Amino acid sequence: MKTKKHSKSLSTIKTIILGRKINSKTNKTKANRCNTRDNKNIVVLKKLFQCKTYLELKNILLQFYNNSKINEIQFQTLKNNLILLNKGGKSGSIIGYFKSKPNEVIKLFNRSINEYDIINIDKCLKLSNIYNEIIINFLVSNLENIIPSITKDDKNLLDNHTLQLLNYGISKHGSFITIPLIGLKEITNLRELLEKNHSKLFKLFYNTLSSKKIMELYDKLMSSKIAGYFRALRILQKYLKYVNSDVKMTNIFIRIKSLKNTNTYKYQDLEDLGIITDFELIISDLEKSSISVNDLRITTSARSPLKITLSRLINQGLIYDIRYRCSEILDKCKSINILDIDIIMFAIDYYAFMLRMDKDFITNMPNIYETFKDILGNELVEKIRNILEIGKYKIDTNFSFKIGNILQKICSKI
Repeated sequence: MKTKKHSKSLSTIKTIILGRKINSKTNKTKANRCNTRDNKNIVVLKKLFQCKTYLELKNILLQFYNNSKINEIQFQTLKNNLILLNKGGKSGSIIGYFKSKPNEVIKLFNRSINEYDIINIDKCLKLSNIYNEIIINFLVSNLENIIPSITKDDKNLLDNHTLQLLNYGISKHGSFITIPLIGLKEITNLRELLEKNHSKLFKLFYNTLSSKKIMELYDKLMSSKIAGYFRALRILQKYLKYVNSDVKMTNIFIRIKSLKNTNTYKYQDLEDLGIITDFELIISDLEKSSISVNDLRITTSARSPLKITLSRLINQGLIYDIRYRCSEILDKCKSINILDIDIIMFAIDYYAFMLRMDKDFITNMPNIYETFKDILGNELVEKIRNILEIGKYKIDTNFSFKIGNILQKICSKI
């Protein structure tokens, strides 16, 4: 009896993974059924770019929601059979995988959903973050089908710096998305890459007679990786006016292509020291992202309005204005373009971390510095540099508050 029950459970998981109740005779049949739902949703989201009112936007996103529903039994089975990789975050999300699909990662929101509150019209359209994550990931994964005007070069660059949405679903008890497993066991994001691998350069070889060539090579490596990430962000901004609003190194995933670089002639000296060089920085953790369609803004809804109100009362609400306000103009920092915010946040977290390893890091890494200057301009980058070098910031916890505080200082100096 136990064997039969177990077999039924695994069968149910396979059904959920494909988002449909299907005949499991062939993988081709499964894929076709899954594609049917995706094709419907592609047609639905194409209509977003014809909308002229928020009510039209809302009705279209309700169609997507209805196409993406799974029932409560499916969701509970999915949750019960998930092998957890973490204990869960503040947003109610948990990360895990299935034994039958070890190369896929599932992000599951274990939180009750009132389907009448997932989409609301305020001064703009506001989505629950657990629904917003599905919408943004689907848009990014299918941009060439939804916006046919995207160029081949833009599409290829975006593919290098994003993750394909493999599956998704939403019920009254929560939602989930499935993406490919990337990185290594202990290195999944940029912070871990720096802490557990790249930091050895600064511990062993910095300020030695043989270090100059090595550090110049490292500067070229990281400037190229960071520039690629920025170009991908600009593509999303070009087509969607995309703002992530939660860019920090723990939210920048690492796609490691191989443990041995295929371009060894470029970075062989770094590889000989055990430095991982064959990787890309991935735009990820999209649940708090916002976009604009025909100048109609789509953002997430704040889960804790009281927290935001209190932050504004003590003049620390800029980060929440960026994330939740409907206007593209930052009232508290009008001189900064909201489309530069993600790159500024990257610079803050990255430089604050690296300066703790080497107080002269910015000076000694001119290519990385030039990459930031090319995007943000010399004046703004100089202000970021001065604030970080003086402040000696440690951004290990309370990321939003600390990065928001530094943003306030940058704005006050402009």
